[in-house]
Amino acid sequence: MIHYDLIPYAKAQGMAVLAYSPLGEGGPYLLHNKAILEVAKRHGVSAACVLIAYSMREQGLISIPKTSSLSHLEDNLKALELKLDKDDLKLIDEEFKAPTFKVPLKLGW
Repeated sequence: MIHYDLIPYAKAQGMAVLAYSPLGEGGPYLLHNKAILEVAKRHGVSAACVLIAYSMREQGLISIPKTSSLSHLEDNLKALELKLDKDDLKLIDEEFKAPTFKVPLKLGW
């Protein structure tokens, strides 16, 4: 959860924040989340597309999703065209509230 202080700090410094493989550890849970699926259905795209678009919703947020196939790559690219509206963002933000305190990153190595 980098929303607590990393993103605000990076913005203040004029730095971008990069998410490599943004679906990584949370992918299986996130891809089946009711709110994400609702937004995906509204726009006629996959849950992964919604999540990638959400990860790039603000200027200065960069997302590099990992892919294992051409069809996934093509689906990931749709996120560049997807415009999440206020209702989409509200629904996702309510489902995944930003932390109100520092949460250490879980590093798997």
